[in-house]
Amino acid sequence: MHKVSKALIGLLSGSFFLLYGCRTAAPTESEGEGFLKRQIIDGSATALSKVLERTGAKVSKTREGRFLGKVTESQAKRRGGEQALKRNKTPWIDWGAYYGSRDVKDEGKDQRGFANIVSGATSGHYGSLLDLEVQRVELLKFNMYDTNGEYDDYRSGNVTKKIFPSLQGLDCGEENDYGNKKWWFRTTDGRCNDMQNPKMGMANLAFPRNADFMATFPDIERGNGPTIKNGIKVHYALNDPDPKKVSDILLKRDGANHGQYIGAPFFNLLAAFWIQFQTHDWFDHSKDGINKPGSKMPIYNDGSLMADRSIENPEHDKIPGTKPPKTFQNQVTPWWDCSQLYGWNPDSSMRVRDPNDRAKLRILANGQLPLFVDTDPVQPRYVGQEVAAFPTNWSLGVAMFHTIFVKEHNTFVDRLRVYIRTHRDEKIGEGAKITYGQLTDDDIFNLARLVVVAEVAKIHTIEWTTQLLLIALCMML
Repeated sequence: MHKVSKALIGLLSGSFFLLYGCRTAAPTESEGEGFLKRQIIDGSATALSKVLERTGAKVSKTREGRFLGKVTESQAKRRGGEQALKRNKTPWIDWGAYYGSRDVKDEGKDQRGFANIVSGATSGHYGSLLDLEVQRVELLKFNMYDTNGEYDDYRSGNVTKKIFPSLQGLDCGEENDYGNKKWWFRTTDGRCNDMQNPKMGMANLAFPRNADFMATFPDIERGNGPTIKNGIKVHYALNDPDPKKVSDILLKRDGANHGQYIGAPFFNLLAAFWIQFQTHDWFDHSKDGINKPGSKMPIYNDGSLMADRSIENPEHDKIPGTKPPKTFQNQVTPWWDCSQLYGWNPDSSMRVRDPNDRAKLRILANGQLPLFVDTDPVQPRYVGQEVAAFPTNWSLGVAMFHTIFVKEHNTFVDRLRVYIRTHRDEKIGEGAKITYGQLTDDDIFNLARLVVVAEVAKIHTIEWTTQLLLIALCMML
């Protein structure tokens, strides 16, 4: 993995070119930029749909008609020739066969430039970007339910907004102020990642939902739900049928009444540890590993197995009817930002930053993670355990992945500093106002974090997941 860092030094200038060069270039009205900007500022999924219609793309009017990754045969041929047309007939997504995506030698066939997207003459990987934008807008339209304050809007039928009032109220700087480092890096608590909704993804907010609010009333009888939208009552509840019964009947394998446990031959414990490592990044309803004190819930209906309840969102019951039921605060940032490595608040961040080198993460000279001591900002029960921003549910496998990526972070820092020594007076990108020599330790830390986050996301999405699904498919053939 450390070999990746060496290659990424060469990409650093390119990334700053994208940050400074592309963003500061003055687009012309003839390229359609003005049209796009006027519509995007409108802030609604409806306005964004109008933008996409200029490209020939269509945003579905119903949830059932959403784009699922397959384009028409004519679109596939324009974007990748016969190879893409052939792939279009398979169940796999098409973009891997587009010009500019499948092979470097195909890049010359890819129509480049923003004007091609607006005119609808898009081919190659620009077509895949267009597909992603269609899916993003449809997700906003049909699957984005902000539990922090959208409930009243939902009840009135207004569900197509891109800007959520409950996620406003933070100063992220001017939209085009690229000297503002909130635009450069991830923030510790997740703020300002979405500049139009600056509180989106912040730690300690209620976790949003992808399910319709009408489907999230767990404690009511079928057919007797409250009126919540346009006079329509809830016709089902989460506990009907009881999910614990479903789990017992379908998933329990005790070797007697429910059959033998069948292991997956292509799976091992590393896969389980990897998933645990990922989920630690995304959500935690406990408070530093502590659930709701003194509150138990039955796992099985007969009460034979009990568990601590999660901490409910203290805001959701303050004014009855203004919040959806059963919402829970997420103590970490749900972004894919490796908060399990880097932290999400001052205490968790302080646990892992090297006090002797602010650009690095803590690790011992022997290559192992240090152990918590009683002076660290951590719950007493973690003393003696390896240092981590997210120390809950610790295991040998999770410790291994933390160690790997702490080393990766520090290796990138070392390689970047070598590069800086010989390029101190060079601008960090075309149009940039500062040089490599002006980067602070905090800047270097945050650059290394961006690289590690990108590596983790890349491993999970196009290596780990695809390989898992491919092997699973082969096992069924």
